[in-house]
Amino acid sequence: MSEAEQSGSIIESADVHVCAFPNIDCLLVVDVRNEANPTMRVVRADEIMTPEYYREVEEAFSKILHAQGNGFLKAMALPMALQVVLQDKGMAAIQRLFPGPGKHGDVRISVIIAESALLSMSEEDLLLANEAFFDGKYADDFVAACGKTFAQLAAKERSAVAEKERQELRNIVTGDSNQFFTMWERKSGGES
Repeated sequence: MSEAEQSGSIIESADVHVCAFPNIDCLLVVDVRNEANPTMRVVRADEIMTPEYYREVEEAFSKILHAQGNGFLKAMALPMALQVVLQDKGMAAIQRLFPGPGKHGDVRISVIIAESALLSMSEEDLLLANEAFFDGKYADDFVAACGKTFAQLAAKERSAVAEKERQELRNIVTGDSNQFFTMWERKSGGES
């Protein structure tokens, strides 16, 4: 039996839980390593994506770019390789903000991105999901504070997504969108 199976699911056994809100550039981070005194913190993206983070990403990506190998295959794999570098360096940056060992050795971090299905949930459903997630393991006031913060950030994210969609529609109507094109266009002063 694996360690994850012995201690519950991988998510349940995580020491630090992160929910990323990409359109409002912040993370909700819940550190449950100290079960008697768990902590919650909203982290701005610029606290993770520091000059050190960018330097580490540039160095790692430079090594990938300059590595030996088949040119075409290597070029085709670059997006995936960059994604792995960004994730690894992002996890390292989170660990720097929340230092210390995990309950089972290395710190285990679970990450969820606030998008689509999660953002379509009502505030009531988000609060119920939050309570179910913590499953009575922590003080009620901590769980309530996490739920309230989670619901507030989800509402801000939902609003930011809706505004981006409205802006894209405005751009489409005014012809400023690069997502769509016109097949026929009347030139000014020309024949129709």
